[in-house]
Amino acid sequence: KEKEKEKEKEKKEEKEKNEQKGEEASSHPSPISVPVSPVSPLSYSVEYEHRASDTFERLELINVFTDLIPIPPHRVNLSNPDKTIIVQVIRNAAAVSVVGSYKTDQKFNLRKLAEPKEDEEKEEGKGAASKEEGK
Repeated sequence: KEKEKEKEKEKKEEKEKNEQKGEEASSHPSPISVPVSPVSPLSYSVEYEHRASDTFERLELINVFTDLIPIPPHRVNLSNPDKTIIVQVIRNAAAVSVVGSYKTDQKFNLRKLAEPKEDEEKEEGKGAASKEEGK
């Protein structure tokens, strides 16, 4: 009987400790804790696309992701980020990916990537003009 009482007492103590830990954890503003490791600072942006779904507000969804990223080492850069977080919602499914050079690669649009750049066109035009002058 004494052993049973001791076990019950230990269980109560453990339960109280777990409750206290739960209260401490609930005092943090973020519901998800992301481990912070020493990394080189990156710039990032969040891209949101939706098809056949108006369930989420665009800005609220973007804020969910930006709240999870530690701001002091990392920074937001919408024009030329190192990494882009792409969030796509299609009907009742969601897809999330983190990619590099999304903006510089024309958002992975093959048609835009296949087009010659303006600088290359100008150089080709100058080269053709100089060849004609040489004739």
